Amino acid sequence: MTFTKQDADGVWVSGPLVAAVFTIVCGLVFAVYQADHARLWEDGNAITQLKTEMTNSANETTRIEGVIGSINQSLTVISTSMTNSKDSIDTLKDQIHDLQKQVQSLYNVLRSGTVPSPP
Repeated sequence: MTFTKQDADGVWVSGPLVAAVFTIVCGLVFAVYQADHARLWEDGNAITQLKTEMTNSANETTRIEGVIGSINQSLTVISTSMTNSKDSIDTLKDQIHDLQKQVQSLYNVLRSGTVPSPP
């Protein structure tokens, strides 16, 4: 069996040779397609996984922002309470200082036995 035949009209290629070459070419095309398809499938899975991770990261970031906002609000309330407490303590110190002066004046009056003139 010959794969080519030459006559007066030119060179003719036999059917089995054409079939073999066609099968080889189709096999190569299919192999390239399968390799690219597998790579694209893996890339698609990687993209899906990345999208899921990004969504989870965005949700976690939103949750953390909420927690930080809550902490900030709590710190603001604590700071305001501390400022109010300091003001109250300063007022009480002033009142105690005034009471100490009054007690000292009363003590001096009682010790001396004389009534001081009103200020």
